[in-house]
Amino acid sequence: FRPSYVETAMPERTVPEYGRVDRPHTGTIAKKDWRDRLRAAAAATNGRDTAGQARDDTALARLRDDYRAITAGIEQVDVSDIVQSKMVACGPTAVPFLYHPVKGLIGVAGRVGKGRLALLGHNGILHKAGSGRKGLDELYLNLARWCGGRDDAVVGVLSEEEAVIADPFRGEVGPIGDLFRAKGMAVKETTLDQLLDVDVLFFRNSNTLTPEQVAKLAAFVRAGRGFVVADTSWALMKSFEAYPIHRITKEAGVFFTKQESWAKPGVCR
Repeated sequence: FRPSYVETAMPERTVPEYGRVDRPHTGTIAKKDWRDRLRAAAAATNGRDTAGQARDDTALARLRDDYRAITAGIEQVDVSDIVQSKMVACGPTAVPFLYHPVKGLIGVAGRVGKGRLALLGHNGILHKAGSGRKGLDELYLNLARWCGGRDDAVVGVLSEEEAVIADPFRGEVGPIGDLFRAKGMAVKETTLDQLLDVDVLFFRNSNTLTPEQVAKLAAFVRAGRGFVVADTSWALMKSFEAYPIHRITKEAGVFFTKQESWAKPGVCR
């Protein structure tokens, strides 16, 4: 199932009000939000499944709260000149949070076990921290706090990810770590063998993960921590089914794809 706001360009502020969304761009009843159909199905039982309805309401409330936490204080995100990979969000905890009317869905999040994760559609997007792009730094901060499970989450950056510290093509961009330190958050260089020292891990290029590293990362997330990964999957992916990070993200129902978009400009709502 796909929410109608993934399929159409809708004002960002209407999205969190899942049960009461204005749909100015929705032309037919067939495109009504899937949550409305859930409610209609529940109503048809005439209250016979009160416990089931309560579970549905709780799940919808959590989706709403997750979306609001990730997008708090953000109206637009500037992703100009970044060729994004399109994504899929189809699971019960999937949160589509970054959508471009032409490029499509390019930012998704979800829950696995006790933890949380987020996918961004280009590895170069991490280079843009501190660049002044509208909404981007706010998005990083929100993701760090949401995936880390607390406002003062300890942020980990893989020690081998030196390219994340400074963009070799546009060396003006400051370290992503400085962004978090400026907000009073601790930042640590770490490895996949030392993840217990951090609450949330930022990294790129998950196509290089070995099965052993995927297992360690999965255990890290299921224990209640989180990660944010940025992949240019349209260039890196050889097989959707065999893409390493999907072994973890499939539980949340969020995925990278091999589909790219060359559309510009790049303001996301």
